[in-house]
Amino acid sequence: MVIPDFLSVDLTDDEKKFAESAIRGNHISEANLEKAVLAKAGLRAGLAIACVKIGIMSDDVVARVLADIHGLEYLDGDELEYASNEISGISRDFLRINNVVPLSFDGSILRVLVADPSAKFVLRAIEVASSATVEINVGALGRIEKLIQLDSESRVSDQEVSSLENGQDADFRSHLKDIASEAPVIKMVSDLFNGIVERGASDLHIEAMNRGLVYRFRVDGEIQVAGEVPQSLSMAVVSRIKLLAGLDIAERRLPQDGRIQSKIKGNDLDLRVSIIPTVTGESLVVRALDKSRMRVQLGSIGFNLTREGEIRRLLSSPHGIILVVGPTGSGKTTTLYAALSAFDSSKLKVITIEDPVEYQLEGINQIQIQASINLTFGRALRSILRQDPDVILVGEMRDSETAQIATQAALTGHLVLSTLHTNTAASAIVRLKDLGIPHYLISSSLIGVLSQRLIRVLCDKCKAPINELEVSDLYQKYGDLDLTGGTFFKAVGCKHCAQKGYRGRTVISELIVVDDLVRSMLSKDIDTVEFEEVLRTKGHRTLFIDGLEKVRAGLTTLEEVVRSGMD
Repeated sequence: MVIPDFLSVDLTDDEKKFAESAIRGNHISEANLEKAVLAKAGLRAGLAIACVKIGIMSDDVVARVLADIHGLEYLDGDELEYASNEISGISRDFLRINNVVPLSFDGSILRVLVADPSAKFVLRAIEVASSATVEINVGALGRIEKLIQLDSESRVSDQEVSSLENGQDADFRSHLKDIASEAPVIKMVSDLFNGIVERGASDLHIEAMNRGLVYRFRVDGEIQVAGEVPQSLSMAVVSRIKLLAGLDIAERRLPQDGRIQSKIKGNDLDLRVSIIPTVTGESLVVRALDKSRMRVQLGSIGFNLTREGEIRRLLSSPHGIILVVGPTGSGKTTTLYAALSAFDSSKLKVITIEDPVEYQLEGINQIQIQASINLTFGRALRSILRQDPDVILVGEMRDSETAQIATQAALTGHLVLSTLHTNTAASAIVRLKDLGIPHYLISSSLIGVLSQRLIRVLCDKCKAPINELEVSDLYQKYGDLDLTGGTFFKAVGCKHCAQKGYRGRTVISELIVVDDLVRSMLSKDIDTVEFEEVLRTKGHRTLFIDGLEKVRAGLTTLEEVVRSGMD
């Protein structure tokens, strides 16, 4: 088949041969060939590579066609390796840009693997620079990019060791900064960050696997696989994020934490970056904190009116400890920040101690914990008591010293808000005892414990009432529950909720108000099981009961409440 004249005018002789061979082999249509011809100028690539880049032909098929028309050997084996020895006069960056992999060099013959042997000027430049005879083999572009990436990672590791030994790593750091500043890398990182906003994600996970970087988003508490970073960009993407977060761009052996302030799609985001080394590379988690989302009030979190009123009454207390408990990701920080909004900071002295300070709140004094200079929770708390505070927020009671100072603060006229990592409100009492607080001091200082979870909310656009058969199935699964009242809905899935059936989250909670009954139980030093049993007989509203009410109200599903670990 003859190539149309209007296409052939923009092709070299070698490209014409490639096009004719691809058409004869039914690898490409005339319409797709036209797309590749139009795309190659923008890609700054030859016709063959353009076909791969825009997805018209696979890199394996392209390589085989090229090898055939040039009479070269096609290689595609896992045993192929990037030549470890340096070739004088040839920059590895030059080889990387032109998709050339040196396989072996004995001083007179340089054997290379190329994606496109039509690029004769590149091969001639290599021949002149190396003063050697160049033996050409053809390989698939993806395989070549992987070999280049593996070589780059190997050199990074070697250079790190060398830099540490010699104390001179300026050139290495400069190289990493250079590759992190290339246009494709900048676009890739920008796309990843845009994905956080577009999906409404709380976290972006970027993980090194044997095949390269995989990225995932956590949306409404669930991690969703999103895609992969090309091998050729993997190291550069990680370096770019480190650079933006103010981290050591060359450090790959130790954990690092950083921060990026960014405006993405009109949203002011505070991105917290955590990096840890793994056996396959590095694992990055970027937590997105949207400043606009934290301007929350207690009434907008999802508490029912009764619960909100109980919390507000506790916050109006002049002194005592209020604890918010739950596992990681249960919304404790959001609830505490909403609680702070209930105070008039113009009339009260409010001080927080956080690790980290997640959002800056107007009119409130916030302290960032810095372990490197021994500014711990305990030390900061001891100091701020001399600042005449009315309300103190302690990010977490994580050690005995912090718990004891907070207890003393509550007993001496301060209202203390804090968190504990426990599953239930009752178990928080036991946790305080484990931190060294005697039961009689707990009963004197503690005024309330709020336990909470976040559960997904049904998508209003597609949720549907369950049918009779599905009602019967629920009774078979949860026959001991009172499933009467309200209308039960199920998750369906639509474009609006990305086919998940859920969109957004709300809170379910239980609250223990320390009244005379609770104080009497604390004075007896009873365990968690006994404590919860007494509360149950007195009609205490558990997390599960609160969740069941939201199911009856059509906000969520029973499966979602059960999935959240409430039983």
